[in-house]
Amino acid sequence: VLAVMMFSVAGIVTQTPLLLLLLAFPLCVVGDQIGSRLFHRFGGT
Repeated sequence: VLAVMMFSVAGIVTQTPLLLLLLAFPLCVVGDQIGSRLFHRFGGT
């Protein structure tokens, strides 16, 4: 977290990657849940 703040102050991190990260995180969580359910259903465990 500290590194992201320092890179933002230095101008290395722009808004676009941060917005994409915020959009991608919930999708990763949903994909993980769906994959886990499918694995338990069809994986035989």
